[in-house]
Amino acid sequence: MKELQQTLRKFTREEVIPKATYHDETGEFPWDIVKKGHALGIMNPDIPVEYGGLGLGLLANTIISEEIGYGCTGIATVFMTNDLAETPLIVAASDEVKKKYLGRMTEEPLIAAYAVTEPNAGSDVAGIKTKCEKKGDEYIINGSKMWITNAGPANWFFVLCRSDPDPKTPTSKAFTAFVVEADTPGVTKGKKEKNLGQHASDTRGITFEDVRVPAANMVGPPGEGFLVAMRTFDRTRPAVAGLATGLQARCLDEATKYAMERKTFGVPICSHQAIQMMLADMAINTELSRMITYRCAWEVMSGVTRGYYSSMAKCFAADAANLAATNAVQILGGNGYNHEYPVEKLMRDAKIFQIYEGTCQIQRIVIARNLLNRIGDVPLFLNILEMFLFFAFIETFFEILEHSLYKSTALLCLLIFIAVTRLQIRNFAELSDTQREYQAVALKFAKEEIIPVAAHHDRTGEFPWDIVKKAHKLGFMNPQVPAKYGGPELSCLETAIVIEALSYGCSAIQLCIMGPSLAIAPVLIAGNEEQKKKYLGMLTAEPLIAQNCCVKRPISFDSIIYVTSFLMVFGLTTLFQAYCVTEPGAGSDVSAIKTKAVKKGCFSDSYVINGPKAWITGGGYAKWFFVLARTEADPKAPPGKAFTAFIVDGDSPGISRGKKEMNMGQRCSDTRTITFEDVVVPKENVLGAPGVGFKVAMGAFDMTRPGVAAGAVGLAWRALDEATKYALERKTFGVPIAQHQGVSFMLADMTINLELSRLVTYRAAVDVDNKERSSYYASVAKCFAADTANLAAANAVQILGGNGFNSEYPVEKLMRDAKIYQIYEGTSQIQRVVISRHLLQKVAMTGTAC
Repeated sequence: MKELQQTLRKFTREEVIPKATYHDETGEFPWDIVKKGHALGIMNPDIPVEYGGLGLGLLANTIISEEIGYGCTGIATVFMTNDLAETPLIVAASDEVKKKYLGRMTEEPLIAAYAVTEPNAGSDVAGIKTKCEKKGDEYIINGSKMWITNAGPANWFFVLCRSDPDPKTPTSKAFTAFVVEADTPGVTKGKKEKNLGQHASDTRGITFEDVRVPAANMVGPPGEGFLVAMRTFDRTRPAVAGLATGLQARCLDEATKYAMERKTFGVPICSHQAIQMMLADMAINTELSRMITYRCAWEVMSGVTRGYYSSMAKCFAADAANLAATNAVQILGGNGYNHEYPVEKLMRDAKIFQIYEGTCQIQRIVIARNLLNRIGDVPLFLNILEMFLFFAFIETFFEILEHSLYKSTALLCLLIFIAVTRLQIRNFAELSDTQREYQAVALKFAKEEIIPVAAHHDRTGEFPWDIVKKAHKLGFMNPQVPAKYGGPELSCLETAIVIEALSYGCSAIQLCIMGPSLAIAPVLIAGNEEQKKKYLGMLTAEPLIAQNCCVKRPISFDSIIYVTSFLMVFGLTTLFQAYCVTEPGAGSDVSAIKTKAVKKGCFSDSYVINGPKAWITGGGYAKWFFVLARTEADPKAPPGKAFTAFIVDGDSPGISRGKKEMNMGQRCSDTRTITFEDVVVPKENVLGAPGVGFKVAMGAFDMTRPGVAAGAVGLAWRALDEATKYALERKTFGVPIAQHQGVSFMLADMTINLELSRLVTYRAAVDVDNKERSSYYASVAKCFAADTANLAAANAVQILGGNGFNSEYPVEKLMRDAKIYQIYEGTSQIQRVVISRHLLQKVAMTGTAC
């Protein structure tokens, strides 16, 4: 994000931030900043090229909003509101209207306003009373509008009026939209409002009294003004979410910098975990807000305007901005409450994001309605190929800008790239079918094989051997084993898709099928060729057949049946492996491991391992173990040099497998204590070099945490489906409980968190596939998805009420199964520590978390 971001950040740093306090204190309209922004070309970026604009599109507009919003959202709102007023003209006005009004906006720094809200019609746009009557070639408008941003300096307004007085007329046919010149006789601007925050933004009431407007100034056909207004919101809400994301990023930076400087008890307050947890949550929400906002903007640019993701982006980013501002004030303490520091202004400015352009409550209604309308269908996942293209688009966009000598050349390249990207998405749509079919087969397997027996295995704790064997034949076990060793060689992203679908059926059975894959990761990372052939090869049993079936190619959806041609066929035996790291006194603190390995023999050709391992998944049936042991006796040795990783055959003398643990949830998963007593391991079974075992183990977590997050996503998805279906059937007070806002808002929040969990999980998986080690995104995904699964399951139980608490319904099991996601492979608290450390290091090096 080089040149454009550098230009925007320079503008924000030099023009916006230094003047933000002044405009906040005085309430003066920031004309000087507007003029400089117009000269730079960052005002009105959406206006098409044929009307004198740059036609950059919504994604660029969203990035501009985010970057300027970092400096001051009150000033940024001035920029964004111009786009809000221009958008209905772009999508629906005649060519004559576009030339006249859009063309003027590019020639000089003019201001426009979107006049829709009224004293009794805010979120309920259909309640508008301002009316228009046709008189010859004109319309006469009477009524009043309120809370109109940019109203004072506006040169023209987009105005929505009721054109059909019949209250029974459908909303989609009852309103007409116009462009109204601000100096038209009968237009009266009220006094500037004094608001809680965003003082630089000019907000007023507007009165229309017998205002005559030419019929040629109509925007869209007569009667379709409401549809034009709604289409506008779909296109502008990502920019609003971008503003909220920019404010979050500023809160995060201000809080982090202060936490690194302010000391209590002799250390910077960022050393206290209470502060680290707050900073980590702020970082998680900022990343998620940015992801869903960019995803929404990209969807609109692709021609999809459903309102679903735009409502999700606006709602989540607005709530996250308010939480970030509150936390920033809290971290700064008394200074945060003081006007001398910027965070009290950030907190005041943040509140409006939960109100304008549709309150967060309205966004939840939109999301819930969408959910209720489509329940029973497979959710519209982010198309995998399109996701790759999206990330490629972002990266290539800024690379183009960085290497362009002139801004106009860079912008032209951007326009060409957007067009090419759109063509790529259309032309390669058939390839994405293969990705969908991986998911479809796994989901079919979950519904037909797993769900019918999940309750039985939960009740008895029996290991699901029949299902595991069927899954093995389908290639669901050890999916990332390379083809050269007989495996399917699925990518991390494809593996996450399969895990998510299987976990929809039962996360415990999914763990029995794919949980042992954690032990494979260290071998893939650090194993030599001989180790990979022996230990990965034995898991696939018949590599010849596997290799022959390992070609990835588009296949017909009609061919989805449980046969070997879809994925891969492996041998007739089903082998397991296990990851032995956790100990009774060393869970999240891996460096506290006590199990030790000592060299044996005159030539040190073997090691002797002694010590216990606890909570080992798959321990009862493992053919071999990945074991981490201390090989450096000096307790002061750094973890990076103190441990060695081994492959230990499961039948080695001295290995004792304890009894199967009885856990709260995921009961059919085989979890045991494994004890090593004088277990001799040849030096050939050392993974990587001696002393680097800790790094190998940590690298494995980065590789596998997206898969754990995917399991949590699948569980959250199932919880949402079960809760939604029940809410549509269960009636209280004569209507389904889904119609009560208390329930529908819970469903909406579950939906938002599910989509965000999926998005960040796929992002983390993409990093693994791109060979980018990213503990940061792996931790963000694992932490947020785990918390989401627990909240979703708890809400599902709440929505089902007494039935939810009863074992006859599946959601109580989901609630028990969910808890482990906040514990294993690094607790949610540890993930926040990882995230906060990354944050503090980045701010220390660059001065910003962005």
